[in-house]
Amino acid sequence: MTGMVLPRPFVAVIGRPNVGKSTLFNRLVGHRLAIVQDEPGVTRDRNYHAVEYCGTRFTLIDTGGIVPDHVPVTPPFSGREGTGGGEQLLAQVQRQTDFAIEEADVLIYMMDAREGLTGVDLEIAERLRKVTKPVWYAVNKIDGPKHDEKLYDFYQLGVERLFPLSAEHGYGLDDLLEAAIPKRTAALEEPPPDQLPRIIVLGRPNAGKSTLINTILGEERLVTSEVPGTTRDTIDTVVERGEKTYRFIDTAGIRRRGKVGRGVEHFSVARAQDALARADLALILIDVSEGVVEQETKIAGDVLAAGKACILLINKWDLKPRGEEAKEEFLDKVKQKFVFLEHAPAVFISALKGTGVGKIFSAIDTVMAAYTKRVTTGDLNRFFEKVMRDHPPPLSKGRSVRLYYITQAATKPPTFVAFSNDASGLPANYHRYLENSLRKQFGFAGTPIRIKVRMKKGR
Repeated sequence: MTGMVLPRPFVAVIGRPNVGKSTLFNRLVGHRLAIVQDEPGVTRDRNYHAVEYCGTRFTLIDTGGIVPDHVPVTPPFSGREGTGGGEQLLAQVQRQTDFAIEEADVLIYMMDAREGLTGVDLEIAERLRKVTKPVWYAVNKIDGPKHDEKLYDFYQLGVERLFPLSAEHGYGLDDLLEAAIPKRTAALEEPPPDQLPRIIVLGRPNAGKSTLINTILGEERLVTSEVPGTTRDTIDTVVERGEKTYRFIDTAGIRRRGKVGRGVEHFSVARAQDALARADLALILIDVSEGVVEQETKIAGDVLAAGKACILLINKWDLKPRGEEAKEEFLDKVKQKFVFLEHAPAVFISALKGTGVGKIFSAIDTVMAAYTKRVTTGDLNRFFEKVMRDHPPPLSKGRSVRLYYITQAATKPPTFVAFSNDASGLPANYHRYLENSLRKQFGFAGTPIRIKVRMKKGR
């Protein structure tokens, strides 16, 4: 896979919808990474995660359900009412599963003991007979040896060995993994996550988030569709560009709170908010065909409150008149909506056509340098002396407010602590003055700056 640096072997979990693939994925990963719901069609993209079992590392791949062409499209694939596109979406989910089967070194084929052996199971098994790589047949939803009689139907498959298991409770997993996972040390190690810039892609549903990541990768890594709400899990993708490596996080579209339904969609939005907490930088996609709407300002506010760096991506610019004048006019409208994000650079792109996508990486590099920047003590002291000389703090309740010195306490975001004789006497407009002065002197493009005032010891 282009840009992926994950340990081999790749182990793909496949099967028809709702047999427990994502439950097994979560069990082996060790926490609830994939969304699980008692309905078919919840998993749509390929979901990857490194797993260690008895000293052997491998990459587990969760996939969408396999549905033969002759099976009617079920409601989860039919889109929201009036949107259509169910057949097209289903085809993309199937294509993702095909990619996983092709890419995997080992396949785990899951079936459902409670439903018994179905015609679809038999069709998939027939297809797998043509696969040259190892295939291990697991029958899920068996809670212990007393229930192994549920296996009888599945012996019709004529395979050498069946693995009874309960993905939910962990029964039978050791036997399956002992057989399925080659005992060898992975040749490729994933770079430590804390060393990779973590880039989250945010925006309203259908703004082009998955299309953007697909364009960056140069392959159909994620399912894209004109049906809003296609992406449900947050998907991490490691991308190598030149000598640099980035971790991209695709998310579900964040809708207004009042429009978020219960169940899967609620978990999707919650997962996107959790992903923001572990990100470094947010790419906020703005659909130029619809302009800036209230929900995008809410997303931008969440990014700022979380202390994350930010880049505005003006998507679908190929649909608008070209020229610098048109860009400036649209940017003026953006600035009016995002007055609290004046520090965020804007990049005009077409995620579908790839126009301007290369500029995103140079913007990411610039902003990440600012987000992790630490100003030397000497430079900061010289800056502070000049600021205090040119524009000292105003009076507070009739007495002078003094700032004695300033120090940088942290990065991600850059955080400064100023020591004063009156920690509560510094007004908000002077905080803004200090922030603007720091930006003017040291840059900090695309990153929030936090300034805290503390009482000097002994006062």
